Amino acid sequence: MNSSPPRPDSGPGVPARRRLAAALALVAAGVPLAARAERWIVLGRREVNLGADHDEIPVTSERGKFRAIKLRVRERGVQFAHMTVIFGNGRRFEVLLRDFIPAGGESRIVDLPGSDRTVNRVILRYTTRPGSAERAEVVLWGLQD
Repeated sequence: MNSSPPRPDSGPGVPARRRLAAALALVAAGVPLAARAERWIVLGRREVNLGADHDEIPVTSERGKFRAIKLRVRERGVQFAHMTVIFGNGRRFEVLLRDFIPAGGESRIVDLPGSDRTVNRVILRYTTRPGSAERAEVVLWGLQD
């Protein structure tokens, strides 16, 4: 029979202690925890007419600054060409999308440049379907700074 004392790194609760120690080390190193979920909020939405070639989604400056944006599409798919992000200071940021986003899908995440990232509006350009009366809803999401 072994009469040696139990090892300090064994027994119930050790994996939890190790996870806690690892999480604290990551926080100390400046790495965000998964528990600090990203905060995506709806900046605006637009019902787009697929017979047209562009639409605009206005965003109020009260929403704040954003690190990134993305689009979600509902009802019908949309073939996007590009979008123009217009910031509160008038600066423009052109983004080539060239993506078909199906109904229920979303675009890639687009990181916004610079330090003044207050979004004023976003102009969407997409491929038309001449004579089409079809519509899709496009929702603009922003990741808060």
